[in-house]
Amino acid sequence: YELWKSDGTTAGTVLVKDINSGDFDSYPNQLTAMGSTIYFQASDGSSGFELWKSDGTTAGTVLVKDINSGSGGSYPYSFTLIGSTLYFVANDDISGYEVWKSDGTTAGTMLVKDIRSGASDSDPAYFTVMGSTLYFQANDGTNGIELWKSDGTAAGTVMVKDIRSGASSSDPEDLTVIGSTLYFNSYDTVSGRELRMMNIEHTITYN
Repeated sequence: YELWKSDGTTAGTVLVKDINSGDFDSYPNQLTAMGSTIYFQASDGSSGFELWKSDGTTAGTVLVKDINSGSGGSYPYSFTLIGSTLYFVANDDISGYEVWKSDGTTAGTMLVKDIRSGASDSDPAYFTVMGSTLYFQANDGTNGIELWKSDGTAAGTVMVKDIRSGASSSDPEDLTVIGSTLYFNSYDTVSGRELRMMNIEHTITYN
């Protein structure tokens, strides 16, 4: 299994690059386009599953960064674009599975914030974009699984609200944006699991 491309013709359907050389598979997945570049997860057989990019040429199909240095793999997933920045979840084997971002360069591929400090995972999920802000669920190890947001900086990556107060989780799921309103379902001890909405000023109400 390798990366291919097609212009819709037999002659124009070709292998882009044999990333894991020979009859071994690189298993490209999470394919996400940003401009004329496609980003994806793949394994070259030595770096493990890491972040790759391709401009459709063999020479332009390259490893962006070996996030989990060595053969372990960081297994990046949940690729989400905001402008010219790619957000994703990855594990560098130091901080666990956390939010990362990339501008397509090695130097510009970095951990946004270690939400659950140390090697434990905050397990960010349900990446959803509203404006220039990324919303998602995460677990900081103190407040349970709650609604978070990020502007791409460590300081700007914060919990929006501890909906189910304390260590228990409200577990916000199915985040969906309509205009300037974020809809999701979550749980509290008063209403149970219900549909909620949040405007861009971060006022959360029941719907």
